[in-house]
Amino acid sequence: MMKSRWRRIYKLGIRCPICGKPDWCMVSDTWVCCARTPSSRRLGNAGWLHPWPDVKTPPIINGEQPETDEKPAILNVIDVYSYFSRYTTTERLEWHAKNLGVSRLSLELLGTLCNKAGDSLIFPMRSGRSLEIIGFRVRKFDGSKRSIKGSKEGLFVVPTIRPPLETLIIVEGPTDTVAGLHLDLPVIGRPSCNCGNDHILAIVKRLRPTTVVIIADNDEPGIEGAKNTASQLRVPCQIAILPCKDLREFVQKGGTKKDLLRIIYNAPFVNTHNFVRKVIRSINEQPDWLEAYVSSTE
Repeated sequence: MMKSRWRRIYKLGIRCPICGKPDWCMVSDTWVCCARTPSSRRLGNAGWLHPWPDVKTPPIINGEQPETDEKPAILNVIDVYSYFSRYTTTERLEWHAKNLGVSRLSLELLGTLCNKAGDSLIFPMRSGRSLEIIGFRVRKFDGSKRSIKGSKEGLFVVPTIRPPLETLIIVEGPTDTVAGLHLDLPVIGRPSCNCGNDHILAIVKRLRPTTVVIIADNDEPGIEGAKNTASQLRVPCQIAILPCKDLREFVQKGGTKKDLLRIIYNAPFVNTHNFVRKVIRSINEQPDWLEAYVSSTE
C-alpha cells in the first residue's frame, strides 16, 4: 500500500471521493488520502487513508483528462514575480484588502501580487529554513485556491522577520496570515492544517521563540493538525481555538487583538507547564517589528 503511486486530485481534475473538495487530497489505484477527513490511519502529514468508495469513476470537475507521466515543472521564481508585479497596483491591493476585511499593508508585508485580470491574489510561499520563495499560492475572488505549476509548499511569512522572537503565532493559510498581520501579531501561516511541519520546525529553530501559539481552524482536521504540529515542537506550545471558523472570520466579525489575547490566555499548553502570563507579556512587550519594517522601507 505504501508503494502506491499517489496523484494529486487537482492534477487529475477530480474531486476527492471522501470530502468532495477539489484540492489537497491524493488518490492511488486503491486508496484515497484525504487531507480533511480523519480515519484510523495517517499518511504522514499528507492526511488520512481511506479505501476507495464504491464508485465506478471519480467525478470530473473541469473536463480535463487525467494527466499521464510528465516531467516535474521547474518554477522560475524571478520570472513569475516579475510577471505578476506589473499587474499589482495599490488600488487593486486596496480592493482585495477591503474584501478580506484587512489592511492593504498586511497584504504588502507578505509580498502579495495580483493577476492580470485583477480578480486573484498571488501569495509567495517561503522556505522555513532560508525564507526564500519556493512557490506561489493563487487565491481567486470566489475563495478557490491553487498553486502555480512547479511550486513547492511553504510558509506565508514576512521575509524580514528576525530572531529573537519571544512568541510565534502559527495560523493556517495566507488569508489568516494577513488577518494576523492586520492585528499586528508575530504570525506565520502554514499551507494547510496537515502540511508544512518541516518548514515550521525549521523556522522555529531559526527564530528561537520562547513560546509558540497555534491558532487552529475550528474543525476536526484543523484541531488534529494543530495537535500533530505541537507534538513535534520542542518549545512550550498552546493551541487556541476561536469561536468561529478561522482568524480571518474572527477579524471580519470585529475581533480585536485584545479579544484574541484573551482567548490565548485561556488556551491550554499541550506540551509543557502553564506559562500563559509569560505568553501575554511577551506579545505585548516585544518590539513592533512590523512598524520597524515599514519605517525602513519609507
